[in-house]
Amino acid sequence: GVNQGDYQRFMAVAQAKCASCHSQGGKGGVLDFEGFANQFDRQSQLDWIDRITTTDPAKRMPQNGSLSADEIAAFTRLL
Repeated sequence: GVNQGDYQRFMAVAQAKCASCHSQGGKGGVLDFEGFANQFDRQSQLDWIDRITTTDPAKRMPQNGSLSADEIAAFTRLL
């Protein structure tokens, strides 16, 4: 099962740094963060990890920002 601490950390990060683009009316695709880990196949999950860890500003998410090592760890443990 999902570690509740990791899930809560993920949700806090997603709301703070992802939801402005990935919600209704945002410039990114709409994501349901509640079921995030179950929405994507393994390759898509790996693509997400690549997007949050890349140093390429054209590919990095969140755009115009970054995640801390702790925030990235919360995402990768959940996925």
